[in-house]
Amino acid sequence: MTRPILEVKGLSKAFAVKSGLFKRTQGWVHAVSEVDLQIFPGETLGLVGESGSGKSTLARLILRLIEPTAGQVFFQGQELTGLGHKEMSQKRSGIQMVFQDPLDSLNSRWTIGQILQEPLAIQGTLSHPEREARVSELLSQVGLEPAMKQRFPHEFSGGQRQRVGIARALALRPQLILADEPVSALDVSVQAQILNLLKDLQEELGLSFLFIAHDIHVIRYVSHKVAVMYLGRIVESGPAEVLAKNPLHPYTQALWASVPNLGSPKTSSSPLPGEVPSLIHPPGGCPFHPRCPKATAPCLEHRPGLKEMAPGHFVACPYS
Repeated sequence: MTRPILEVKGLSKAFAVKSGLFKRTQGWVHAVSEVDLQIFPGETLGLVGESGSGKSTLARLILRLIEPTAGQVFFQGQELTGLGHKEMSQKRSGIQMVFQDPLDSLNSRWTIGQILQEPLAIQGTLSHPEREARVSELLSQVGLEPAMKQRFPHEFSGGQRQRVGIARALALRPQLILADEPVSALDVSVQAQILNLLKDLQEELGLSFLFIAHDIHVIRYVSHKVAVMYLGRIVESGPAEVLAKNPLHPYTQALWASVPNLGSPKTSSSPLPGEVPSLIHPPGGCPFHPRCPKATAPCLEHRPGLKEMAPGHFVACPYS
């Protein structure tokens, strides 16, 4: 069996909440709790959930842009959580990130050519003419004219800036890209162009993706597998088409119900009540029970673990 390119085991992150003159710890925000996931070569895993569910934090934990409280991350069979700063910097060439807002992630004082050359210069394996040629190649790969490398980020549209962000992620020839809400700030027509570009690049370069979004329709379009996240935990996961046709967790059903005209047989027309609870004072038992139409007394006391309901289809709900 093919070994996963990325494997996450029991990954957790708690942020201390401090206040007062002496900044004493008053509580903890459990942003990510005991997350397990796998991504195989050439595969896209879609991670979906409402804002505040911990999706972006999980991506940053994988890259160790923030340090985990507990758990392990393995990339190509090697554990990343135990690496030093220099070793981790080298490993990041194989894992790159595309951010939600390309304008914020691009240096406004640099030309596009300088931005794309920076990771190549840091790597230090190419001469200046080779770096120039690589920049032109990258711009062509993402559908931009090589002559555009002389422009600054503010001279591009939102979709063009995101293409530059994708080009920068491709610069060091990674095997895995973490795409954090890469189309949520774009117009619908531009979203489709960027999604199709990512799918084409995956086929051409054999890339793997962790694709993060709150729009489950987008997730279904780009993903082979889907993981649904709520309050820092995975509540359902499985093949994308299985979750589209047969969502079992009440939260997944509510996400599908929020997208019109998808024809999912197990969705309700009524909106999901309430808001996402506080991560400082999360509910006991099942974290979804305050908003769940199926909740009973045991749901208030016991947190269900993921159970395999069908091959590869896992759900954390006893009433599914």
